[in-house]
Amino acid sequence: MKSIRPSTSPNSFISKATIDGAISELRQVISKLCMSEVVEESEMAVIQIERFWHEAYMDVDIKTMLSGNSVINGFMEILFNSVDPQVLKATIFLLSDMGSKAKDVIQTDF
Repeated sequence: MKSIRPSTSPNSFISKATIDGAISELRQVISKLCMSEVVEESEMAVIQIERFWHEAYMDVDIKTMLSGNSVINGFMEILFNSVDPQVLKATIFLLSDMGSKAKDVIQTDF
């Protein structure tokens, strides 16, 4: 009896590579949010994170990556230090949406 191997389409490889690249990019953006001493770099990171948040194919991964204390604290720092209305709006949106979907975000110690 011949064993049947599941076929893997080229599209699944492309999709996987795209997701892996996006996750890698998101990690870099999160690092900028959490580590940068320059407010403008952190503000740009928030805008990029909001874009990732809206991309449905990363839903589970992005929630996990963004629910850590350091990321939440980075968002809080933005709220205290930014004066850019677009950045403040994006930060408030992200915190509220994450809080409504992940109860551990609400319970984060600041």
